[in-house]
Order: sequence, then structure tokens, then C-alpha cells
Amino acid sequence: MKKLEKEINEYAKGKVEVLGLRFSSKEEVRKIKEAKHPKIYMVKIGYTKKEKIYEAVNALIDREISQATPTRVLHRRADIVRKRKILDIKIKEMKMNEATLIVKAESGTYIKELMTGDGGGTKPSLASLAGDEVKVLELDVIGIGDENEKVERI
Repeated sequence: MKKLEKEINEYAKGKVEVLGLRFSSKEEVRKIKEAKHPKIYMVKIGYTKKEKIYEAVNALIDREISQATPTRVLHRRADIVRKRKILDIKIKEMKMNEATLIVKAESGTYIKELMTGDGGGTKPSLASLAGDEVKVLELDVIGIGDENEKVERI
């Protein structure tokens, strides 16, 4: 493990550092998989109705949504409806036909579908609230919270 740790640190110098690399027990893996960590995303979207995006973003703050299993993952996931909460969402940057949003959501939220609506599978979605077609241009996880921490506004 020390050799692998050294290789990772040399390869990713300045980007990431691995310390204390070790095998995990089955119990540790189970706890990690069951944990419900909120995630923070940066998502760049495209749209046509700029004036409606502000209202739609504000309508999603602290909102529970329903998400059917997205069409893109139906082949590997059960087709069920999940309830998820959008803890916070804000506009970081806005241009004529695109915006960058910061979204804090419960673990398991399908963010692409939150934006696009996935053909009505996510209700409400940014697209349905804005009355516009929304496309996801970029999506990145920029933070993972502790499941026990108090949720704070971003």
C-alpha cells in the first residue's frame, strides 16, 4: 500500500495527496455506502428564457422534488419515484443564454434531471418552473457534506 500511495502522490503532485492508504473493512464500506451525504454541484445550463430562470431558481430553494428513475439509468436501476430535497440553489453567473448555478442537494438527487425535467420524470424541475427547455452543458461535484452537519445556505 505504501508503494501505491507513493505512486499516486508522485503522479498527482500538487493536485491531491494520499496519506495512510489502507484496505477498508466490510463494515466501513457498508457505512460509506449507506451514508446520506449532501452534495454541492456547479452546473452550467443553457436556456432561451432568461427572465424566467431567476423565478425558477428561487422556487427550488428548500424544496422537495419527486424523481422517477432517469431514462439514462433505467437499464441498471429500479423504476421507482424518489423524494429528494433541494437544500439550496443560487445563480453564480448569468449570461444571455446560459448560467452557472450552485446546487446543494440531498444525496441521491439526479441533478441533470433536476435541470431538464427528464421528460416529466422530475417534478418540479428548473425547466418546468421556467417554462423553458434547459440543457446541462457542464456538471461538477464541488463539495460533499457530512450527513450529520447542519445544512447551511450556500
